[in-house]
Amino acid sequence: EADLAEHVFAELRQGERPSEATLMRMKLLFPRTLPQALDIVDRKSVAKLVCPAKRVLFRVSGAAGRKYICLPYSNYCSCAAFTFSVMKGEALQCKHVLAARIADALGMCDVLELENEDIKTIMIRDLRPSLSPRKQRD
Repeated sequence: EADLAEHVFAELRQGERPSEATLMRMKLLFPRTLPQALDIVDRKSVAKLVCPAKRVLFRVSGAAGRKYICLPYSNYCSCAAFTFSVMKGEALQCKHVLAARIADALGMCDVLELENEDIKTIMIRDLRPSLSPRKQRD
């Protein structure tokens, strides 16, 4: 599945609009999270944070406004769904990581250039996973 997902993201990077075949593959790979991820992308809720040291983080805002830090190319998110679904093997990616991957592939991220210290602070403060067992709606 992971190899097919990488192939799909490579297809997304090649064109402006995903083909029908690419969308079908995405629906098969991410049946539960794709609609939510596309909604996040449509709302322009993905920011790509970059710094001079070439560190890159993504900040993804959920529907309720909660912000999550993602390392999508390492398949990590600070949301509870990542901890309780992805880590258990029940999902390939959470909706926040999927939204970050899609937005980045399509060039739809807000790019924010930060200082190295700012990225370091965000990593220390915000990369801890949310361990709240409540069902995440964001």
